[in-house]
Amino acid sequence: MAWASYKACREFRKEVSRIVKVHFPVEEKYLLRAQVLDSSRPVTSNIAEDIAYLLRRKKDG
Repeated sequence: MAWASYKACREFRKEVSRIVKVHFPVEEKYLLRAQVLDSSRPVTSNIAEDIAYLLRRKKDG
């Protein structure tokens, strides 16, 4: 379940990145575009952290 969530989130992040790069105007490159890309990155990191926590917890009993 957790890995499926992580994979789905990575695909979502890739899609956000593609949309932003293709459809946002060039003048937004360092403003809104950067903010949208930056805000999409922590989601996968948070899921990966949670997976690691769950695996450690399972291993410890």
